[in-house]
Amino acid sequence: VSDVSRVLTDDGVYALNLIDGSAMRFAAAELATLRAVFGHVAVIGPAARIDGQEGGNLVLVASRHELPLDAIAAHVAERGDTDQVLGDTAGVDRFIGDAPVLTDDFAPVDQLHTRAST
Repeated sequence: VSDVSRVLTDDGVYALNLIDGSAMRFAAAELATLRAVFGHVAVIGPAARIDGQEGGNLVLVASRHELPLDAIAAHVAERGDTDQVLGDTAGVDRFIGDAPVLTDDFAPVDQLHTRAST
C-alpha cells in the first residue's frame, strides 16, 4: 500500500475490489492497512457482507482527503444497487475490529481467509 500512496496524487482516490469469506477478516485487515496509510477510508458492499453474514466482493476506497461519501452513496443508488457505503468512523472501527495492519513483513492473508477458531 505504501507504493500506492507514493504514486497517488494528493487529491487521488484508491479503490480496491476484493473478495473475502463470511468472516471478512482479510477485508478488515486490508481496510485497517488503508486507514493507517491514507487516513480516510470507506467500504462498499451488501449489508450482509459488511455485517459479516456472507462472503463475497467488497470495494474498499481510500484517500488522503475526506471522501465524498454522500456522492458515492448517490451513485450506488442511481445504479439501482442496494449496497451500503460505510465510511463513518464508528462504522469503520466496528468493521475493522481488532484486525491487524498488514505489512510486507506481516501479511498472513491465507490465515485471514480461513475461519477463525471458535
